[in-house]
Amino acid sequence: MAELKPYAEYKDSGVEWIGEIPAKWETLSLTRVLESIIDYRGKTPDKKKDGTFLVTARNIKNRIIDYSLSQEYINPLTYDEVMRRGKPKIGDVLFTTEAPLGEVANVDSENIALAQRIIKFRGKEDVLDNYFLKYWISSQGFQDNLKTFATGSTAQGIKASKLSKLQILLPSQREQLIIRNFLDKKTSEIDALIADKEQLIELLEEKRQAVITETVTKGLDPNVKMKDSGIEWIGEIPEQLLSLKKWANFLVGNTALLSMKHIVPKVEKRPLR
Repeated sequence: MAELKPYAEYKDSGVEWIGEIPAKWETLSLTRVLESIIDYRGKTPDKKKDGTFLVTARNIKNRIIDYSLSQEYINPLTYDEVMRRGKPKIGDVLFTTEAPLGEVANVDSENIALAQRIIKFRGKEDVLDNYFLKYWISSQGFQDNLKTFATGSTAQGIKASKLSKLQILLPSQREQLIIRNFLDKKTSEIDALIADKEQLIELLEEKRQAVITETVTKGLDPNVKMKDSGIEWIGEIPEQLLSLKKWANFLVGNTALLSMKHIVPKVEKRPLR
């Protein structure tokens, strides 16, 4: 990270897991810098085959709303009722409270409804940038601290009453924008590298499968005389390879002989009582 430069002066943040911070930054309760906090937990809305897209906790992953991960809809006529607590605006921060806990993304469309297990944050204007907030929530320190307030054994979650316990590190607005732009660029570069690696892994897995299939059906001799196997998905096989039918008959016959000779126990004759 050669682009990151140290600050001239640092101070103790007063929070153990954060440690020292730049001297002009503040450590505050997250709820103090939010204009609104809307918890959508409650009654599950009626689902439809089409209509207004319903963003569920499953859709929020890797700092974005992934519309392919869950595709549920509600009747547009019920939208106002479903979203009576507060409608989303571009940039609002969506935070999953359970299954999974702590995933985060910015709203990228106002034509969506929000399901249970999602809380919507909106930073105070001229105080907190919503995109900076997204990165803060996704940081490892925040995520580790979040888990200390979680409850539940099979699916960890956090109660709305615990949100005031969560901390945020607050630079100036100008610095928030610089940090946000820097992370946008860096994370995009890293995501592109990950996508390239995943594609390479997929190609290598296909190559591995092809090598296995080629070897078990064709053998190791590239010059061996071939014949039609008679099975469409196998294709040609070495001419001297025992047919599957003969091989199966051989196994069945010999297994029967072995069973009769070695597996069936000898029954001792006993006098009747």
